[in-house]
Amino acid sequence: MIRTRREKILATLAAAAVTVALLLESGFELPLHPFADLDLALTEAIAQAEEHQVQVNRLLHDLQALEDAAKRSLPADPGRASALYQAWLVQQLTNSGIEAASVNPSTPITDEFLGYRIPVSIECDAPAAAIAEFIDRFSSTPLLHRLTNVQIVNSSSGFDDHHRLAVTIEALALPTAPEVDVLPEPDSSMEPETTLASLFENSPLLTLPQPPAPPQLPEPQAVAETTPAGQPVTDTTAPVEPAVPSDPPKPPTPPAPKYSPGQSLQFIGSILSGETRRAWFVDRRSGDEYFAAASEDITVPELTVKILTVTDDSVTVLYKSRRVRMRLGQTAALPPAPFRRKPSATAPPPDAGRSTEVTQPVTALE
Repeated sequence: MIRTRREKILATLAAAAVTVALLLESGFELPLHPFADLDLALTEAIAQAEEHQVQVNRLLHDLQALEDAAKRSLPADPGRASALYQAWLVQQLTNSGIEAASVNPSTPITDEFLGYRIPVSIECDAPAAAIAEFIDRFSSTPLLHRLTNVQIVNSSSGFDDHHRLAVTIEALALPTAPEVDVLPEPDSSMEPETTLASLFENSPLLTLPQPPAPPQLPEPQAVAETTPAGQPVTDTTAPVEPAVPSDPPKPPTPPAPKYSPGQSLQFIGSILSGETRRAWFVDRRSGDEYFAAASEDITVPELTVKILTVTDDSVTVLYKSRRVRMRLGQTAALPPAPFRRKPSATAPPPDAGRSTEVTQPVTALE
């Protein structure tokens, strides 16, 4: 309760101060309110413009990438692209030193987004350096192609450099690609130190040892005789030819190992031909090679197996009415169990007094 006059004056002054403060605050907000809304709208417009510019830059980048890809593509027509690419591969193999190579293009595969995919398989025999040269040429060429599967098996003996190469390739034929008559050549600006071929020239680990050269004998010199009068007389006898050193004796060739029918068929790898994957086998007894896809049979002397499934690194076959999974380098049959001598009933076992380890018997598939 306000009782005295002094209290009434103080209350009136306080109310007046509050009123003035409220009026001042509302007076400043009213004229600045439209400007605040305009500043917010301007900020949002700037943000949208920056986002649109980012999208435009991304679209321009994608268009440039598509134009560059079209220049590195095979022609848009799949038939023309397949023939042109096959001829290009044969030329690159020949330039790498691989003469007799089998280059087989498969039916082009229609792709909803990329146009056509051209699958090609290559099989050949070549030295390791020639294979490395071909891979260098393939990798350094500005084309939209890739190696989908590579199998390199050494099929030589001793110091011979002989390899079996089997690769599958896919190349793209984009619908926007220009029509060309010649495909680009490998890029010669590659650093020599980064190529596979340089490894075979500079690395002693990958260089095959060469047989020693035969010794060089000194040439015989003419011998002159003199007469008693001191006049030289030339020897008319025929010069003695140096003996030709014979070739160094070759080490005896070890006898070829004997394999049972189940151990003869060895799984080497798989090759993707179009949309079909084929298993690659070799008969260890004769060296013959066999290729088969799923649901096909392989028949070698005294053995017939049925191919059930083929993957990148394994194959499942039906061997002796049983499913057998073979990985790279394996055969359908396991090696026979090692011979173990049974201990005599009268003779003491060897190492008497020591603890003996019990060995479980090994059961072989054959």
